[in-house]
Amino acid sequence: MGVGILRALICCLVCFSLLMAAPFCEARKAKPVHNTPRKAEVAAPVTEPAVPAAVQQITQIRWLMQKNTEVKDTFLRLVLDVTGPVEADAVIVNTPAPFLAVQIKGAVPGGGDSSLQLDGQIAGAAHLTGEGNNSRLMIALETGTVLSDCRIFTLPPDSAAHKPFRLIVDISTPAPDPGFRFTPGLKDKIIVLDPGHGGSDAGAVGPGGTREKTVTLAVAGDVKALLEKAGAKVYLTRTGDDDVFGPLAAAREELQARVDVAQRYNADLFISIHANAAANPLARGTATYYYKKTAYDALLAYEIQKGMVRAGALKDKSFFPANFYVVKYTSMPAVLVELAFISNAGEERLLGDVKFQETMARGIVEGVDRFFMQTSAQED
Repeated sequence: MGVGILRALICCLVCFSLLMAAPFCEARKAKPVHNTPRKAEVAAPVTEPAVPAAVQQITQIRWLMQKNTEVKDTFLRLVLDVTGPVEADAVIVNTPAPFLAVQIKGAVPGGGDSSLQLDGQIAGAAHLTGEGNNSRLMIALETGTVLSDCRIFTLPPDSAAHKPFRLIVDISTPAPDPGFRFTPGLKDKIIVLDPGHGGSDAGAVGPGGTREKTVTLAVAGDVKALLEKAGAKVYLTRTGDDDVFGPLAAAREELQARVDVAQRYNADLFISIHANAAANPLARGTATYYYKKTAYDALLAYEIQKGMVRAGALKDKSFFPANFYVVKYTSMPAVLVELAFISNAGEERLLGDVKFQETMARGIVEGVDRFFMQTSAQED
């Protein structure tokens, strides 16, 4: 490892020790609105934290570069092999040098402290150290990496492939300057809501007969009411059980018609609302998707996902880049949310419940509000 990077990481160790003296706060809540990018940011917790039964060992750490050709994204992936389940949290700290600090709870380095040279483009080096029954992984970042460029999650053992429990850290290439300048608050923001499906397209249908198009329109109406109460200007791509382009339109025509609504109103944000479905009736949870046009798309997905999970208390399936037409071809930050699985009988009942619809709408609005707080703070 280069002397400069090693010295920076050692200095970061000291700073991180002081930082970790305070309890970890819930994702993003720890960052005050007035903070600039030189302050600490709290990252998303592991998507599915498992309570470790005993202290585990980190047996190997490795890295590779990966490309998601569908969304044209290159990212650095670090894989930590662990003997059993662990939990992890992370923070980004930009002083004295930018780095991602991952706190791994319930696992220690099996072979002692170790260092690893990385690609040098997204991250320069990683240093794994033990502390009691826990470990810290510190990754020296390139300038420009923000919280929403990083994802931390776990993978269960795969006996068929002879793979153990794994902790994954993905760091994407920083997105270009978004070109948008936002102020805090919802007042006077222009937001387009897209209730998924409608008209001739029912969307997914639950085992009890609940139609996705009905749920999405109801939730969009709730979101609209809350946003307008806060002073935002809100437009819906459809206000009834209608096709947006027209009956029997080709899929591309229908999707483009929804994009056109956002473009016509010069929206600040575009939010497409859906319910998920899967062949497995036990599939469950809330997820959010974005296309990485700018750094703000991922940030919007992050904030809305966390808002919905906090509100609805369903399984956090995280936020992901995706090649969905409506988020790819809108020029403003855009997301597609999957409220819950309509194919799951229990979640279908929730989706049809007026109170749950209102709860998820509040989660979306809270996420939007935090998004504007975060973007305005980054621009200060």
